[in-house]
Amino acid sequence: MKTTFKTCIARKLAIGAIVVAGFMPTASQADMLVTSWYPGRVLRYDENTGTLLGPTYLTNNSTGVPLQQADGMVFGRDGNIYVTVSQSNQIVRLNGQTWAFIDVFATNGLGVPAAIRTGPDGNFYVCNNSSNNIAVLDGQTGALLRSFGQTNLQNANDLVFGPDGMLYVADRSKGVVKFNPASGSFISVFCDPAIFTNGFAYGVAFGPDGNLYVSQSASVNAGNVSCVLRFNGTNGVFIQKFASGGGLWNPVGLTFGPDGNLYVVSNDYGDDSHSYVQGVLRYNGTNGQFINVFASGGLNVNWGVQKVIFTPRINLDLHIYAGITLNGTTGITYEIQYATSVASTNWQHLADVLLLNSPYIYFDTNSIGAPMRFYRALIK
Repeated sequence: MKTTFKTCIARKLAIGAIVVAGFMPTASQADMLVTSWYPGRVLRYDENTGTLLGPTYLTNNSTGVPLQQADGMVFGRDGNIYVTVSQSNQIVRLNGQTWAFIDVFATNGLGVPAAIRTGPDGNFYVCNNSSNNIAVLDGQTGALLRSFGQTNLQNANDLVFGPDGMLYVADRSKGVVKFNPASGSFISVFCDPAIFTNGFAYGVAFGPDGNLYVSQSASVNAGNVSCVLRFNGTNGVFIQKFASGGGLWNPVGLTFGPDGNLYVVSNDYGDDSHSYVQGVLRYNGTNGQFINVFASGGLNVNWGVQKVIFTPRINLDLHIYAGITLNGTTGITYEIQYATSVASTNWQHLADVLLLNSPYIYFDTNSIGAPMRFYRALIK
């Protein structure tokens, strides 16, 4: 015969129960960040409106000397932001919450550093524009671990890790070059440089569709050449000219935003008429149609607008479970059952619990989003 041990109510404070149950998803907003060369700054924009929230001027706090040519940036695993400074061959670290200068993180092995990414191994991979290689820096100390690509690169501007874990590097002369980041070995010329007619590859990003998007810039006649090209993300075959227009001039950095659209930095340097846009343009992430000039505040006085990223969006799913307190004889197995009413004749099996200590708390992880539940425990 089975004997009722305890009946308790979840979601109400009752004997033998913990107030529990529910589900509440929360998410943080992601800001958009843009770097500029002169003056060396990281500018922060509202991700929804493109409104300028504030610039951070890069200054070495130990010397007070302004740092010029802010180029690549990435968030480290410590939550801080790391910015390459091309002019002084440095990587500086900024507080990821306050944007305050922390320190000069790295100097060794850098030669006009451009783009920077965090690898699967937690280390930083940096495009060296003048050294024509990829430097791998320890993600915690900034020490130079190794470098590779010297014989396969000529003017690397940007890099990205693909869905396959391989490293794809945009190079002005070589197109897009693919490497094995673990060994540093050359795999292939992934995107033929001949595709970039009258221009060259500059920025690179994988889209939500798994394809590779490359910004095409040019030294001359940039207004007619400036665009974003789409390549097959598996084999590098050219698919189409994906995005252009809207005032795009010499596109450099690009990224896909939280809304799935494509954000491209338009660098109006070299356009004497200034009839193009200095800022960040937004294009439909599916069909490449121009949407708007998303952000330009604070950029009209800058020369050399470079990269764009979004701060990591932190998603938190808060689960609150039903907790049932069992007070009974240790060494005995109890069957926990639940129903939607105390008077129910349809009690459902939830779990068998061997009571090794008393009191014991059992959590009903299946109670999320369920109607009010009543519980009882029976000796098996």
